[in-house]
Amino acid sequence: MNGYGFRQAARMEWIKLRSVRSTWWLAIAAVASMTASGIGVGLGYRSHTPVATTAQILNNSLSGAILAQLLLGALGVLMVTG
Repeated sequence: MNGYGFRQAARMEWIKLRSVRSTWWLAIAAVASMTASGIGVGLGYRSHTPVATTAQILNNSLSGAILAQLLLGALGVLMVTG
């Protein structure tokens, strides 16, 4: 028996996740893209009504979450295949 349990394997995976440079770049890119597109859509919102409701602006500004999900999916692929 090799002596590795779940705790040791989880620790090794955590060290690998923190030490790979692409992990940090993908995490930063996901947060930055979600924030930038949310702010961009929120500030540039043009409604057909004179006053846009907060719910409409919030709903449209969450469109940046789609790009962030794609980037975090790529991070998941790197974690599994690395």
